Formats: sequence, structure tokens, C-alpha cells
Amino acid sequence: KGFLKHSERARRLWDGHKDDIALPIDFAFADDEGFRVETRDASTAPKPVFDIGGETLNLFKRYLKDAKTVFVKGPAGRYEEPPFELGTKTLFKLVSSSKAFTVVGGGDSGAALEKLGFKEKDFGHVCT
Repeated sequence: KGFLKHSERARRLWDGHKDDIALPIDFAFADDEGFRVETRDASTAPKPVFDIGGETLNLFKRYLKDAKTVFVKGPAGRYEEPPFELGTKTLFKLVSSSKAFTVVGGGDSGAALEKLGFKEKDFGHVCT
């Protein structure tokens, strides 16, 4: 059962707030040499997905422009590896410079903030 027990509620939330929820539209993985490659279709990526892509960051930037409150629940990708820190680092930079009240927490957020050079004071509230 697990997540399925929440599927109907999630569908109702999505149906009622499609314009308020931003989800990734492109993804990054490593090619055979370890270089970052981006794709819009994660299902056809030949490797595991490690980060969000540039189009997603642009989408999130547009949402942040008018946002009044922003919640970031965990890093956007495998921030511990330089080719894949881009999504998390850029997202944290966009959120920290937003005029919205910002909340960052969950996942490995505290460690990601520290590793990527951000301070708790850069955000409205940090839950670690």
C-alpha cells in the first residue's frame, strides 16, 4: 500500500493547484565518461538520474518571481558530486535571493547548505 494510500489526496491537491506546484521537466545523468548530460525524458536516460536540469531551474526561477512562500524539501540532486551539485546550488541561490518567505528542510538539506557554502541566515527558516 504505502504511497498508494495517499494517491487520491495527491491527485485532488494537484488538480486544485496545478498552477502553484512546479515539478522538474528535465533531468541530468552521467554519461560513460562521467560528464553531465541533460534530457527531458528521464525514462529514456541510459543511467540513473542525479540532478534536475537547466530547463527546470528556469521554470523554478519563473515560479519564484511571484512566490510569497517557498518550501524546499531536500536537495535537488546528488549535490556531493560536482557535476550534479548544479541543481541544488542554483536552486538554493534562487530561493535565498527570493522576496518570498523561504523554508528549507528535509532530506539532507543541512549538509547540502553547508557543503555548498550557504548559511541558515540566507533563508527565512531552516529545518535540519
